[in-house]
Amino acid sequence: MDDAFFTWEAYRALNVERRKAIDTCCELLSSNLPEDWVDEQEVDAFLSLLETCEGCVPREHEDGDLTLTIAKKFRSVYGAALSLCEPALRHMGFIPDVVVDPSYEGTTQVVIADKECKACFLYVWDKPWQFHFDNLSALADEILSARDAIMKNATRSRSEE
Repeated sequence: MDDAFFTWEAYRALNVERRKAIDTCCELLSSNLPEDWVDEQEVDAFLSLLETCEGCVPREHEDGDLTLTIAKKFRSVYGAALSLCEPALRHMGFIPDVVVDPSYEGTTQVVIADKECKACFLYVWDKPWQFHFDNLSALADEILSARDAIMKNATRSRSEE
């Protein structure tokens, strides 16, 4: 059995909502959807940034500026969550954005807020060496959980106005 993070079998086993979460994450990491590839090793190569590893990022992703790679790691997850609910946020009158303050020595912080500072929808922090996923299902769950938190906070903010 292959120990790849991404396999077509695991991807197809996800429900439609979870596949959409993975698709959105893939687009942010590579500008392509999984079905654009025939070879699952290609998809696994960029999704491997999010799999369990020792250190901040897997060794094969340690190129150039480590803080940029850490930012990409966090942005791919929380940016995907934002992308899934951005049309609804815009319909509510918000102009959402995701900001990542990466750190390889301490805590990386992620803020999803309205660009006009009307509201903060999500604030999360984690050490990059602890921010990883064991499988596609866990990754999809995190994206969808963040999406739900963003929408809950946006709805609350809208009702407080």
